[in-house]
Amino acid sequence: DALPICNIFYSSMISLLIEKNYLILKLKFRMLFCFSVADILYWLISTFPLYP
Repeated sequence: DALPICNIFYSSMISLLIEKNYLILKLKFRMLFCFSVADILYWLISTFPLYP
């Protein structure tokens, strides 16, 4: 019964890491460009999801 809890824990950790990496990428993009490429990509992904 411990396996589902571990799966939930690891998936939440992975999502946190992805979110953290996204924020770091966004800061790097902001340093390079006046407009944020990461914001546009995030908007596209959230508006047109790749999965149903």
